Amino acid sequence: MKPKRNTTEEKLSVYENMFLSSFLSFVWICSGSASTRPHQIECMVVNLEYMICTWDKDGSLAENYTFKSSYKNPDDPAECSSYQYVRAVRVGCVVPYSKEELQRFENFYAWLYRDNITIAKQEYKPLLTREIECMVVNLEYMICTWDKDDKDGTLVENYTFKSSYKNPGDPAECSSYQYVRAVRVGCVVPYSEEELQRFENFYAWLYRDNITIAKQEYKPLLTRVKLNAPTNVSLLLSETELWIYWNVTSNAKPQCQEREVRYRINGNNWIIYSRIMMNMFTVPFPNTQSLHEFQVRVRVSLTCGESDLWSEWSKPVFWGSMKKINDTETRPKTSVGLMILCTIGAAVVLIMLTCLLIHSERLRVILVPVVPSPKNLRDLIDSYDGNVEKWLHISKELQDGFKPNFSERPCIVREFRTETHSESESDDCLSVNTAVSSDYQSMQSYSSTSTLPSPTETPSTETTPLNGL
Repeated sequence: MKPKRNTTEEKLSVYENMFLSSFLSFVWICSGSASTRPHQIECMVVNLEYMICTWDKDGSLAENYTFKSSYKNPDDPAECSSYQYVRAVRVGCVVPYSKEELQRFENFYAWLYRDNITIAKQEYKPLLTREIECMVVNLEYMICTWDKDDKDGTLVENYTFKSSYKNPGDPAECSSYQYVRAVRVGCVVPYSEEELQRFENFYAWLYRDNITIAKQEYKPLLTRVKLNAPTNVSLLLSETELWIYWNVTSNAKPQCQEREVRYRINGNNWIIYSRIMMNMFTVPFPNTQSLHEFQVRVRVSLTCGESDLWSEWSKPVFWGSMKKINDTETRPKTSVGLMILCTIGAAVVLIMLTCLLIHSERLRVILVPVVPSPKNLRDLIDSYDGNVEKWLHISKELQDGFKPNFSERPCIVREFRTETHSESESDDCLSVNTAVSSDYQSMQSYSSTSTLPSPTETPSTETTPLNGL
């Protein structure tokens, strides 16, 4: 029995060792794979010159992998011939690319291997994809385009476009292509509103070398109708309301049209009004001091099969005062130099006026008159006998300055009479001459008191010759 016990103990120890080694191996594999697991393969065509594929964006890999790729055929991959390295570790591969063969329109497959075991795979179908977009324009025709993603004008190959109503098994090729730089970018498809084809399904395909590269399906076309933008938008002010009118040139019936109006005041946020079923709109109590801007658009309403596409906004129309827009920009800007000159000039004028007030008593009294105190009015009568000049303590020089400093020259009046030969009349004449002479002397004495110089010579009194003396 002893040997059996030894055998059993040996078997148990072997199982324990195997379990422990397996557990440690599992932990090592998990930890190792977590630290060295590569990222997803990312490929891109650089400037239409070459393709680059990378698989280590964060630089955590410590082992070299094998990269293989292929165009078109995934069963015949080729290993990378130009690896990229970081710290002696492969992190990417430069794949040859041919712009002449337009390989970006083909499928591309990439694999990453570790010890001939695939650890990552990436597939691009194709490198450049196209999407078909179709819409019914104003219920007159349909247009389909596929150059939406070709903003840089890199599309250099013509595709074949086919479409069909109802039956997808019998497509017809486009009869009216649209071109940009001699390259097909769209197709105009016939449309019949009488047959109401917008209520039917529509199918479209895009081919390159008889290979389908894009497909689009609309079930039905109701949501793809786009009407023309409204025209002739006009404004009319009626009492307290502002009315907006416009026209819509479309094959859609008026009851099938849904309008939307937006307006803003002084360039602020737009205010939008929807579900308008007539070609008019009103704004109550508009402010004439503000600038109002209006725009209108239209689409097929829910009554006739609602469309997801609105027309373009109409051209904006304005009403009100435009002075409120950019008011700060329209105001005249005052020059800094002009402000400095005005300040200096005002200071000079104030200094000169102060000097004049200090040195000119007469000007100071005129500009800044002395206001007597009501308490001293009694002194005007009691002490100064009503003399305002003395009461206000006005200097004598100032009083003399207000007196006139001029005099008038005397005007001598002479009277000539025709006298008779009688003696009595002669005596009267003498008396008249004597009176005139006395008047002159008195006037001369008055003029001598004036400031003007007195005449050097006293005019002699002329007498009228008397006949017979």
